[in-house]
Amino acid sequence: MTRSEASRTNGAQSHGPVTPEGKARSSMNALKHGLTARDMCIAVENPKEFDAFQQRYFDEFQPATQVELDLIKEMISAKWRQERIWNLEAATIDFRMECTKPDIDKHWILPPRTRAAIAMMEEATGSKSLQTYSRYDAMLSRMYHRALRTLTLLRATPMPEPAAIEPETIVETEVTPTVTPGPVRIAVLQNEPAPPSTSAARTENDAPDNPAAPPLPRAA
Repeated sequence: MTRSEASRTNGAQSHGPVTPEGKARSSMNALKHGLTARDMCIAVENPKEFDAFQQRYFDEFQPATQVELDLIKEMISAKWRQERIWNLEAATIDFRMECTKPDIDKHWILPPRTRAAIAMMEEATGSKSLQTYSRYDAMLSRMYHRALRTLTLLRATPMPEPAAIEPETIVETEVTPTVTPGPVRIAVLQNEPAPPSTSAARTENDAPDNPAAPPLPRAA
């Protein structure tokens, strides 16, 4: 069996990742990482070394989500720049040692360790570059470990499942129609006696207490 035939046979037997974690990581394979050697490397750094450095992180942590990928990228950026600080610090001390070597050789014969100590003291009291390197080193270290702790906590905490949305229940309510009352009609009996007139004669009981005065006599 040739190599191509064996590859087709093995590919037919493979069904891909089965677990949810494996499927999630497989879905991130085609995602662009976003960190390139052109953006991260300076002129004296090897882009191939950065690509290999970055790939080791992705192979170890296998990001399954965009958030995990961002945290791993933050770790890569912090650690790569931290190692750059270490190299710059060593180069600075070497440069100072070369600058002071002629004056020292005139008076003493010193071992390399002592030369390095003298160079560090002069650099620390002169340009303050070592203090600057130390501050950046501490800042990048905190950045790296903060991203690592967040990634570890994120993977240790189970993500809550989204709550199921229940369909709305429609309750039918019987509505009683409202009856508007109409005008009220009053029936009048035909044989009912008519009410007494106000101009009718009064009874004896209704006579006034003071009788009318007699007419006055006429003059002759």
